[in-house]
Amino acid sequence: MPGADFAALETPLRGYIEKLAEARGKALPLGRADSLIDRGIFNSMSLLDFVVFTEKLCGIKIPGEDVHPENFGSLEAIMLYLKERM
Repeated sequence: MPGADFAALETPLRGYIEKLAEARGKALPLGRADSLIDRGIFNSMSLLDFVVFTEKLCGIKIPGEDVHPENFGSLEAIMLYLKERM
């Protein structure tokens, strides 16, 4: 989605995370700052799947060394990371 309205990225990212949460039986709603790891939404495999989804959605490559809780621990952190990368 290069060149698209950056704020519009949050809707599909949130949708992906909420579907994952529902599939894992985790409570919703999900706040922007809620820890996706502490709430049990992301584990190592689901985080990697999310990164692949995000790369395709945004048209960017996310280096492995960037995949850590500081960048992907909450929806807020994800959006801040992507804002810096795009």
